[in-house]
Amino acid sequence: MADQNGKLTRAELTAKAELDAKALLQKYDRESNFREEIGVWAWAVTFLGVSLTVFHIYTGYFGTFPSQKQGAVHLGTALGLIFILFPFKKGQQVFQKTVPWYDIILAFLAMYVTYYKIINFDALIQSITWGYNDYDTVLSVIGVLLLLEATRRTVGVPIVIVAGVMICYALFGNYIPTATLSHQGYDFIDVATRLWYRDSGVFGTPLQISAKYIYLFLFFGVILVNTRIGQFFNDLAFGVTGRFTGGTAKAAVVASALQGMVSGSSVGNTVASGSFTIPMMKNSGFKPEFAAGTEASASTGGQIMPPIMGAAAFIMMEYLGVSYAVI
Repeated sequence: MADQNGKLTRAELTAKAELDAKALLQKYDRESNFREEIGVWAWAVTFLGVSLTVFHIYTGYFGTFPSQKQGAVHLGTALGLIFILFPFKKGQQVFQKTVPWYDIILAFLAMYVTYYKIINFDALIQSITWGYNDYDTVLSVIGVLLLLEATRRTVGVPIVIVAGVMICYALFGNYIPTATLSHQGYDFIDVATRLWYRDSGVFGTPLQISAKYIYLFLFFGVILVNTRIGQFFNDLAFGVTGRFTGGTAKAAVVASALQGMVSGSSVGNTVASGSFTIPMMKNSGFKPEFAAGTEASASTGGQIMPPIMGAAAFIMMEYLGVSYAVI
């Protein structure tokens, strides 16, 4: 309720700011544009999420499975959650009791084609030498297509176009007249099975790193976010830099760096800290363009802060053979 002067109370202002931030995330961040399930589907999402978290905590403590099996559990459950939570078309979502029938089919199909790798792990290893049967080939094509669709829903069309161009290059690169770009060519079956069943494809180093390391770090970040540590970071940044010249802009940089320690999204980082820092910079005399640019660049740079650091740090660690501390 507003006070006697018609002004909103602090609690109402905070609630309004959170709603505005949520709307901005849904508009500009594909990963934040998901259905908010209620009823049985909320329980289904909770079950899958908790099961995946328990799996990663267990393997993180007792040791991971073979990389293909570890990646299959990780990717299969994630794909199932994506098709349940993320709609076919982008748009602000409301609470929903049901999931479209086609998304239910896609969710179960995505989990089946990935868990199939676990059930038939030994046979698929032998197929590298003796060749894959028709059923394996069909599942590999379905798996790649489902992964591209899940990527479109969560990341956007551009990355799907890039992946599509690379697949077309593998299939038709032998027709390129330029010797520098041309190659011997690969048939459709070879491309599909390599992408889905080999370590050089979908289940390569990036997915293995995500399944071994990144999920646990993001889980730690979620715990920090839900304990309101982000507000503490903002307060700390203003406390450290607020008394200096240009303190609000410096506070924005420090706050974004601290937010980057627990956030996996530059857009989410911008919204979380920018909702406070941008208005304060404008009130201090900075131009709106400068305030927005400072916050956006600081929030993007904040992604290199440990312990999250994005996937790049873990990929570098894997390829270089050095410890995380060195990176």
